[in-house]
Amino acid sequence: MKVNGNKIYTELYITVGGGGEVNNQHEVKQIEATSWTPVTHETPIKCNDIFKASSGRAIRTVLTKGVAGIGKTVSVQKFILDWVEEKDNQDVHVIFPLPFRELNLINKKNTSLMELPQYFFMNTKELRATDFDDLKVLFIFDGLDECRLSLDFQNNDSLFDETESASVDVLLTNLIKDIETKSSITDLLKREVDKALQSENGHWDLYLLFLLGLSLESNQTLLRDILGTQTESRSDSKQEIVEYIKMKIKDNPSPEKSINLLCKCSIGEGCVALVSALRSNPSHLRELDLSWNKPRDSGGKLLSDLLKDPHCKLEKLLLCKCSIGEDVCTALASSLRSNPSNLRELNLSHNKPGHSAVELLSYLLNDPHCKLEKLQLSNCCIGEEGCAALATALRSNPSHLRELNLNYNKPGVSGLKLLAGLLKDPHCKLEKLQLCDCFITEECFKALVSGLRSNPSHLRELNLNGNEIGDTGAKLLSDLLQDNYCKLEKLQLKLCKFQEEGCAALASALRSNPSHLRELDLSNNKLDDSGMKLLSDLLKEWKCKLEKLQ
Repeated sequence: MKVNGNKIYTELYITVGGGGEVNNQHEVKQIEATSWTPVTHETPIKCNDIFKASSGRAIRTVLTKGVAGIGKTVSVQKFILDWVEEKDNQDVHVIFPLPFRELNLINKKNTSLMELPQYFFMNTKELRATDFDDLKVLFIFDGLDECRLSLDFQNNDSLFDETESASVDVLLTNLIKDIETKSSITDLLKREVDKALQSENGHWDLYLLFLLGLSLESNQTLLRDILGTQTESRSDSKQEIVEYIKMKIKDNPSPEKSINLLCKCSIGEGCVALVSALRSNPSHLRELDLSWNKPRDSGGKLLSDLLKDPHCKLEKLLLCKCSIGEDVCTALASSLRSNPSNLRELNLSHNKPGHSAVELLSYLLNDPHCKLEKLQLSNCCIGEEGCAALATALRSNPSHLRELNLNYNKPGVSGLKLLAGLLKDPHCKLEKLQLCDCFITEECFKALVSGLRSNPSHLRELNLNGNEIGDTGAKLLSDLLQDNYCKLEKLQLKLCKFQEEGCAALASALRSNPSHLRELDLSNNKLDDSGMKLLSDLLKEWKCKLEKLQ
């Protein structure tokens, strides 16, 4: 006689709890313990709800435990039956119930996660890894007490590809301990790419950059050391992401977002592919940031060809720390000369452009069609001759540049004096000048301040950190600061070797013209107590608008 299972099935009383530790107590002792264990506050849960998060955090792995014969297996079968009859858990697309009793029989065989279900379900042989990209799959391993596998979670290898073969024991430890497979990582990154492309404010770009950073081999090694776990970085995964973004570039008529993402992949071959794609559609791009990548000679030369294109309207080119040398920089400068009117910002910091490239860059700056507003050349090994050439070129075309960064170069006497001549020019509208660690002598500094005093109303930020201007230099600078036309907002004088006398001159000048300065860095100088008192008096001035003091 057939009986409806739903009518005779008794719902098992299940409670939430347990930290996953092994309970070595015999079942009889467990039963005895329940007779005297005091009543505790337990959270009951229905079997069909065990994967439904109550705290907002997704539940991936569940272990049910209880004495033998209490009904764990029947509850699992009822879970499957309700899913088949479309009563519950319809977010799950596929369920594979795999009893340990039968898994024991195939443990000596090497198989993959994709092949494992085929031993039990014949109709899964046609399934491919890509079929599961968007599916939610549930594996049910029943009868843990019958398991004859070692399940060595500490020492078993980690797998990163569902097609990678291993013993059943290794496959199960990877599934249970929540190790991401290679394809799932790639799929996550692809989804993040799509979100980043749809984002208006770019906050997904930063998250994607974080994930891509974790995939780098150097960071994988660091994670292994910190966490004591096995991690692996696959170059084919990163290349797959590059190819995916390249496809997005071709599909997107305005590809700025795609380009920004590809530049964060830190792959030399990706830079080559990127520029090749841009050459076929150059007219939309306005900003290109390849900083901290390695475009190599091939990528640099292709980029030069792009910049030559009259249809290229690039306004911002950032190549900071790209390991590019004189040949590539020369090619880039030459290309910019042939198409100079669009570029507004150029960053070549922390590269080695060499003399010939700096000379060509000077020719670009000399061009009346050049509208460059921001030039970053920090730590470019530029010497006196190169700086002199740049300053001379800028003097012939001074009205556009708003920011000049020559930090960590050696402009020398002639370079700084020519720069001072540029600053004197009434057409010069420079707002930000950075000369950190430029070996400025007292004579050069005197010329520099003289230039600034002749045309003080535009400069808003001055960085002189690491130059030994001393008390004499501080006094010269104070003459500029007390000028009513001086509108300086940020002044950096860290490690400038001045003492109480220099500090007194600066404080006095700022007290006579206190309303503009917002940020002042005097760190690593010998100010003593009297110098600090003078600064305190400055801060008491009601006109003082200082927001940051170091």
